[in-house]
Amino acid sequence: MVGRDPDERQRGATPLELLFDLTFVVAFGTAANELAHALAEDHVGAGIVAFCFATFAISWAWINFTWFASAYDTDDWIYHLTTMLQMVGVLVAIPSMTHKVDRSPPVRRAC
Repeated sequence: MVGRDPDERQRGATPLELLFDLTFVVAFGTAANELAHALAEDHVGAGIVAFCFATFAISWAWINFTWFASAYDTDDWIYHLTTMLQMVGVLVAIPSMTHKVDRSPPVRRAC
């Protein structure tokens, strides 16, 4: 692994990095959508906690990847494979973090 040349000017984003960023946009949108549903159902506390947790997880993953991608000049198949694996992980993890936050099961009534 070789460090990126500090004198390199105007490095452009690769299509894979742009797709990676787009998955995080979807993740933020999903978290915000679940927050809106929680607020509409009057689950304010649980909705805000879930949103903060999801936002922290999304931001932490994105910041670490962005730092790595800008610090090292890695462009091999392992890098591409792990990037795609991370994108799938983000798209799977976010709905499971925010899905059905503090929603009660339906009440069953005896006949």
